[in-house]
Amino acid sequence: MLALLAGVALARPAHAQLGVAGTTGTTTAASLADGDLFIGVQQTEGSNLAPFDLARFFNKANCDCETPIFLYFTLTASGTLKRSAGVPTGTVKFFVGQNCSDIIFQPSCTLVGSDRIEVFMQLGRETLPTTAKVMSTSTTSATDADGGVVVQASNCTSTTNGFTQTVWAVFDYGADGTVDYSATQPVTVDLTPPPAPTNIKVAGGNEAVTVSWTPVDYSLNMDLQGYQVLCQRADGLQVFSNGTFGPYVETCSKTAGVGVAGLDPLFVCSPLLNASDSSYRVKILQNNIWYAAAVVAIDISGNADQPTLIGYLDPATGLPDPNTSWAQPQRTRSFYDVYRDGNITNGGAGQMATPGAATGGFCAVADEGRRGRWGLGLGAGVLAASVIAFARRRRRT
Repeated sequence: MLALLAGVALARPAHAQLGVAGTTGTTTAASLADGDLFIGVQQTEGSNLAPFDLARFFNKANCDCETPIFLYFTLTASGTLKRSAGVPTGTVKFFVGQNCSDIIFQPSCTLVGSDRIEVFMQLGRETLPTTAKVMSTSTTSATDADGGVVVQASNCTSTTNGFTQTVWAVFDYGADGTVDYSATQPVTVDLTPPPAPTNIKVAGGNEAVTVSWTPVDYSLNMDLQGYQVLCQRADGLQVFSNGTFGPYVETCSKTAGVGVAGLDPLFVCSPLLNASDSSYRVKILQNNIWYAAAVVAIDISGNADQPTLIGYLDPATGLPDPNTSWAQPQRTRSFYDVYRDGNITNGGAGQMATPGAATGGFCAVADEGRRGRWGLGLGAGVLAASVIAFARRRRRT
């Protein structure tokens, strides 16, 4: 699942392929060759993505969101010098796919733009808008029984280890239907999120909930970056400000099963946690309000598993569904609170006191029923032991 840029950097096309020269498009001194063309990928029209950023950019979130990108083709210094040698005529086409330099297999590639060679040479550059989704298509190069090309439509399907996609500039000198020169830039795309953490539980505290989970097996998912916790407040929306998925994870859909549904920044209630973490305490919550939570695993490319909200309200009753995990932050009761209030369940009354009237005393620590009688017995036992000890000490004296 590790998304890496194939090649050293986006400095020059990784390789070039020479086709057969056309009958009217024979190569000239001005014909392009290796090193004359630069191919880059830009997140914005102004600047190319560095290899590290590029590896993070082509993930499932950006693919499903169809995030805009730009493919950038420009002449290098050596390519610019060839203008003075006479600009050849013909067409140049820009593709994304596999085997795009083969006329037979070109229909299986995605055409993102085309121009006349003389226009491209005079301008010295071409910037073509497209989307991250076009990079997700691992197009087939197979032929059917009739010799045609089997075309695979664009998709964002997860793959076991990602796949290599290629950006092409294909030159046809003379526009006679032959390929005279092609330059390529390969990029390895990672669309596979790590598996989801399991055994997610939510426990309430004072103005907080603690979310715990069983971590993903790191030995089997070496590109795991960490986790983030999502929370939902049952009584209205609470916006959390301390969580972030980072700029490479987009929120594009809340439809179940589509992209990264549920990765809404309004619900992120933790920073990016370590891959070894198994719990997180969400603070500054409101007591006596139900909260639900989910935990997502994120890899170094920004792919996140599909979150499942653990805990939600039953639409029929308006109360938390008993079949899910949920929690209510509650005020922490200290030993003094218990001592003062007497009984922890009836609003501050000892076993033999009028409800609502705190009586104090150690005998009031226990709860109702037998626990109340045990509390009385314990108090009497402590008093008797104290009297006996005092009598023995006087005797020794």
